Amino acid sequence: HASARRKEAIVREDTVVLQLMADQIAANLENARLYAESQRRADLLGQLPQIATTMARQSTVMNVLSAFAQRVRPLLEADGVSVWLHRPGVPGLSLVLCHVGEEERPVATAGVTSIGLPAQLALENRILVVEELHRWPDPLEAATVLVPGVEASSYLVLPIREENQPAGIAAFARRSQRHRFSGEEVQFCEALALQLGVILHNNQLLAEASRLARREQQINQITSELRGSLDVVTALEKAAASLGEALGDARIQIRLHDTVERQPAGAPTVDDLAS
Repeated sequence: HASARRKEAIVREDTVVLQLMADQIAANLENARLYAESQRRADLLGQLPQIATTMARQSTVMNVLSAFAQRVRPLLEADGVSVWLHRPGVPGLSLVLCHVGEEERPVATAGVTSIGLPAQLALENRILVVEELHRWPDPLEAATVLVPGVEASSYLVLPIREENQPAGIAAFARRSQRHRFSGEEVQFCEALALQLGVILHNNQLLAEASRLARREQQINQITSELRGSLDVVTALEKAAASLGEALGDARIQIRLHDTVERQPAGAPTVDDLAS
């Protein structure tokens, strides 16, 4: 009996030791996970100033969006990225940019519009992680419509805003079901979306200022030509052509009115009335 009790005590002690070891291993694994997540967050946020600088150097909206797609897609380890924007007079969203595969080349996107999933996600106007696409009413459409050329298992969707108003979305796609978008990547995209909105707004303000400056320069040139010409008809023809070009090939018509009022015969003059 004494021998049996000693064996039971040894078994209990071994169990306690093994449990302590298992708890320690679990704690170590959790610490490693937290460290990896914090390191991932720091790495992503550390790239944000460089990405913002690259986008801010671009001269057009499309160049800004292209720089955004090229710099961010590798960081998020996405298989593809697309950008959808609202276009005046076009229902839904228009696909304006799409990068797929290893090569940083946009695929053909002319004329692609959608009033379905892209437009629905744009209405949310917030960062979204879209997963479990097999549960959607049309799984194949859900997996392929956002980023043409990628049959995705998940998306990370960023809202694109102009003056805090929804202007479209950017969608990053991953094929692998095991590689999901993390909270650190979502936080990075939240900060990135704010930067992108500011840069796009500044780009539009700069483009508008440049357009007004060019138009003012053209008007000054037209005024100078009018003042320096002795032939009124030729000067007006040049002015009309220059104005049409400045206004986007608009049709210009100039009418001249005689400023001297001709009085009928026998009508009293000012001198007659004064006398």
